[in-house]
Amino acid sequence: MPPKGELSTIYRGDRLNSVPDIRIRKSNDAPVNHNGDFVLYWMIAYRRATWNFSLQRAAEWAFELNKPLVVMEALRCGYGWANDRLHRFILEGMAHNARQFKGSEVSYYPYVEPIQDAGKGLLPALAKKACVVITDDFPAFFLPRMVASASRKLGVLMEQVDSNGLLPMLSMAGIPTLIAVSSGSWAALTGRGALKGPSLVRSDT
Repeated sequence: MPPKGELSTIYRGDRLNSVPDIRIRKSNDAPVNHNGDFVLYWMIAYRRATWNFSLQRAAEWAFELNKPLVVMEALRCGYGWANDRLHRFILEGMAHNARQFKGSEVSYYPYVEPIQDAGKGLLPALAKKACVVITDDFPAFFLPRMVASASRKLGVLMEQVDSNGLLPMLSMAGIPTLIAVSSGSWAALTGRGALKGPSLVRSDT
């Protein structure tokens, strides 16, 4: 049965809106476990219940395999740059997501690590019972390393899905882009001296 409420936006009638292939990448070569109990979405970057291609892809798998969908959103406490301000923002988002998923066909599992490393092994344990694992394809912070490490430990297929913006990241591969930088940032990044005011520069310079 399709999700209710706002989650119904990922469906068109009784058919699922497909995520474009250009937004999907395999993280490992493991197979789909058709005998698994559910489809698992490991929410690590796009912490939202709407406008989320990762959630849409997970729902697509759940629809195809006729399995329940579990969304696991975790918060670690022992990484670099962890701080109360950032964690309060994430915790408030978790409370919002809980309200968004309430009454839908999605099982939402928020996990907040009480002490450093208490959550180690949580993802592999859930993945053992999953048909497939979907996660977010986010190109920054420690997330790419974390996903690469996790994918090697799983015995089921893991897919990363790009929901970063209007255009898929892979559609921009090899195309120089423009970014706005301040004079001080340019000097710090390139060592070429300060610019006269904010400027637009090519990302491949």
